[in-house]
Amino acid sequence: MPDKPDKKFRVYPNPVQDEMKIVYDLKEETPVMMEVRDITGKKVMDENLERLKGESELTVNLSGLRKGIYFIKFYSTEPLLYEIVKIQKL
Repeated sequence: MPDKPDKKFRVYPNPVQDEMKIVYDLKEETPVMMEVRDITGKKVMDENLERLKGESELTVNLSGLRKGIYFIKFYSTEPLLYEIVKIQKL
C-alpha cells in the first residue's frame, strides 16, 4: 500500500472570523481551484487560486459567510491534487 501523501495545504486560524490564511507547499507549478461548501454541501464560494508553486501564503476573506462549519476543497488535475480541510467560522 503506498504512503499517504503529505498535506499540501494548511489553513489558520481555525476557528476563523473574517480572514483565513492558506499556507501551501507545492513542488511544481499547479493550477489550483478552491471550493468552500457549507455543512449541507451547498457551494458558497469558488475561487481560482491561479498557478501556485513553492511554499507561500494567501489570505482569503470569509466575512460574507455565516457562522458554522465549512469544508474547503483544494483541487487540480495537473498534477492530480485533491485535499479537504474542515473549518469553523465564528
